[in-house]
Amino acid sequence: MKASVRKQVKALEEEGKRYDLYKYAKSYNIGRIVLAILLVAFLIAAHIWHF
Repeated sequence: MKASVRKQVKALEEEGKRYDLYKYAKSYNIGRIVLAILLVAFLIAAHIWHF
């Protein structure tokens, strides 16, 4: 019985790690998208400013 409980705890820990990775990847992607939008906005502003 104790062995199965330990197995469940280990499985939950693995699941938690995967969830953290997923959250990290999601926030990282959102950050990249925001940076890309800012870069495009900056380029458009620079283009309008110069011409």
